[in-house]
Amino acid sequence: QYSSNGVHLKQVFEQGVGNTASCTAQVPSGVGGGTVTVTNMHNGNTSICTTKMFPIMIQGAGTANLGSEIFSINANSAASMSVSAATRGVTVTNNAGAHAKVRVTFDITYNG
Repeated sequence: QYSSNGVHLKQVFEQGVGNTASCTAQVPSGVGGGTVTVTNMHNGNTSICTTKMFPIMIQGAGTANLGSEIFSINANSAASMSVSAATRGVTVTNNAGAHAKVRVTFDITYNG
């Protein structure tokens, strides 16, 4: 729990996600906002690197308020990733395609 103003947090998660599987990335409880960036570094044998960034608001231990929901699809529609709000973070789901490697980066300023 962060209780002072202007505490900056940059946290990075990396995980492999199988086809139709999900992973959740979370930050500590607090009140603040900033951005979350999701990068799909590869999907099976297809070398793709798709990055999306959007605003995020964290309030206590509740579900994060996202600026938008995103979908990353490569040119051949062989890979599809979705991002949704989760408790203190985001859940990334590999909707279609082979095993994927994803990176989630939070850049948040907490205010007590």
